[in-house]
Amino acid sequence: MSCNKKWVKLIFNSEETVNLTEIDGFDFIQYEKYEVQGNNEVLEVKGTDGALPTLTTYGQFTINLKFRYTGVDSLDVDLFLQHLDSIMYKRTPYYMINSITPNKKYAVLPTPKISYEFKTIRHYDINIEFTCYKGYAESLYDTDQFSLMSDNWQFESGLVPDDTISYNHTRTNFEIFNGSSDTINPRMRHRLKIYIQLNAKNGFRLVNKTTGDTFDYKKEIDINTPLTLEGGYPFLHVNTSKIRCGRSTNHGIITLAPGYNKFEIWGNASDVNIKFIFPFIYR
Repeated sequence: MSCNKKWVKLIFNSEETVNLTEIDGFDFIQYEKYEVQGNNEVLEVKGTDGALPTLTTYGQFTINLKFRYTGVDSLDVDLFLQHLDSIMYKRTPYYMINSITPNKKYAVLPTPKISYEFKTIRHYDINIEFTCYKGYAESLYDTDQFSLMSDNWQFESGLVPDDTISYNHTRTNFEIFNGSSDTINPRMRHRLKIYIQLNAKNGFRLVNKTTGDTFDYKKEIDINTPLTLEGGYPFLHVNTSKIRCGRSTNHGIITLAPGYNKFEIWGNASDVNIKFIFPFIYR
């Protein structure tokens, strides 16, 4: 296969990857840019002018990919179409990536709409319509695999030639770079895991000075009992068990604004090791 050939891959269960365009005779022809589906609601108050906008949410959207299959004869085409169905239709969602936007992956429903257009006995044009149910694309990898030396990362703000970008810190003052086009917000089901290991006899406060978000842990904690903040849910790791500890916190949720986020850890904390794991997201 030519290195310049356009390709489409499906990632199942983060383990198995199928390259559709490695199938003989199956060529990726066209990618149709999707339309962002924004949902705007407003609150009207009787006796006042206008309306108050609420937080905008984004719905699922469709992605159309166009292919052409060139077979040996009509029987070969029929067998190929059956084989394509067996690949595409699954029980659980999977990711789709393609050579037009190679650093983005789309979480899609496992029941795409596949339509066929007869051209000749040997040729069919095939349209596959995916539904991206999350309402956004994600970076190919999470930040625990981040490297500026890799070309697998895309920054919506353009090239970021900053070799100090890190997602693992051992100081109480540090920065976290969010290369997304949007705020990472666990309230919107965006994935964000923060791993925290430290000694703090009187607890600690994690502060994002860029957004104003705070997370407080109000009890003594030591490096032998790491804490993870998984979205909005805090857990202590005791031996091999994960124990919810929300009652010992302020139930705070940390978000990440696009670009650099300045963080501080308040309290008498030592032996700090903190790691942020999340994908960039793109509209």
